[in-house]
Amino acid sequence: MVTEMNLEEYKPEVLYTPAVIRFDEEKLNAQIGEFTAKYADYVVTSENLNTAKSDRAILRKLYKALEDRRKEIKKRLNEPYKEFEDKFKIAIARIDEPINNIDKQVKAYEEKIKVERLEKIAEIFKSKSDESGLDYRIFESKFEKFALAANFTDKNNPKKIISDEADYLITNEVARKKKYDEDVTAICELCADYNLGSAAYVRNLENGAELSEIINIITADARAHAEKMSRDEEMARKAAEYQTSQLEQSFAVPQRTQLSHHEQIQPQNDLKQNNDEVHQQTQERKKRMKVVIELMIDPNKPKFKAFLDDNGFEYTYKIVEVED
Repeated sequence: MVTEMNLEEYKPEVLYTPAVIRFDEEKLNAQIGEFTAKYADYVVTSENLNTAKSDRAILRKLYKALEDRRKEIKKRLNEPYKEFEDKFKIAIARIDEPINNIDKQVKAYEEKIKVERLEKIAEIFKSKSDESGLDYRIFESKFEKFALAANFTDKNNPKKIISDEADYLITNEVARKKKYDEDVTAICELCADYNLGSAAYVRNLENGAELSEIINIITADARAHAEKMSRDEEMARKAAEYQTSQLEQSFAVPQRTQLSHHEQIQPQNDLKQNNDEVHQQTQERKKRMKVVIELMIDPNKPKFKAFLDDNGFEYTYKIVEVED
């Protein structure tokens, strides 16, 4: 096993001769200068348009020919390097195999150590959470940051800092849960006072809303609910009064005749005769006014029944159905 090495010893000796490229630069510049000089003040017009297109094609051909020559020289110069590069890569590729083999095993071992650390962290949190009545799994998202090598000894035992952090997090969670439970109780009690459902307001609390904000919302909702109930009751009262008025008009009965003082002192036989006549007239009137009506009667609001009783109607009724 290699523990230390001098990398300079492994640097291969490479012998190369720097390429020297010579060309008649002065002649090339002179030729190009002479060729392009006549285009210095070139102006394209309708008369020379076709000539201008031809000149442009010639200039492009010249440029391409010179550029192709440059690339040809570059390719020849790169050929020795390309041969060297291919052979060199083949040689160093043999080092990849042991690198990959060792790397795979190192990563597997590090993963094993990490799993062991996470298990020890979980044991610490579980022990402390059980004492506080919490589920330790609510802290699992934080285990990863505690599994660093700096938080463990060389023998992979957890340091005190992990236990201290667990105490801190659990204490805060207990306080948070206590406050949450108290807030939920306050919300439910307030909703019960106002006869409102509490589920929506508890969800607001779970989503991060403050208790004071939720109380304001409940109060506003309760006020709006009470106002609506008051309006509904007033409308129902007016509707009932209207219906009663209509029924009173439909079933109006002549006022009972009051006997005068003189009539009250008639002889007994005259009084009996009068009573018989009144009874006969009443029976005839009852026969004439016999009406069959099917009504929906609210047992909690017996105004119509009282009206029938007060006016001497004989009737029977049956509550078929009560609609709210």
